[in-house]
Amino acid sequence: MKTVIFLEVDEAGDLDTVPFVYNDISELVERAKRANVTIGNGVNIQDNVLVSMDCHIADYVEIKDGAKLGFNVLLEKGSLIGPGAEVGSHSVIKEGAIVGPECEISENSVVEVGDFAMIDFDK
Repeated sequence: MKTVIFLEVDEAGDLDTVPFVYNDISELVERAKRANVTIGNGVNIQDNVLVSMDCHIADYVEIKDGAKLGFNVLLEKGSLIGPGAEVGSHSVIKEGAIVGPECEISENSVVEVGDFAMIDFDK
């Protein structure tokens, strides 16, 4: 079993974290629809990943343990988000790009293949 945490707006209009435990990716895909999150084929989302509303996760993306996705993030086909990495809202991780472990990507960023998005030692 794995746990994914969705960041959603509750009935009072406040942001709330909603943990979701699943055994099969199809259960996660169905649940994600409520947060306006799309999940492609062959996606691997590991434990304790935070997914905010309005994200699009394309085919064959891998999101490692403890990663966090801000609002309206696009992860293009074959991209990889390392463990503990944070992708800021309104960012795009291009096809095949890699965000390294514990790396922070600022809001409104675009990470291309070959960009050096690795560990931030100043954290």
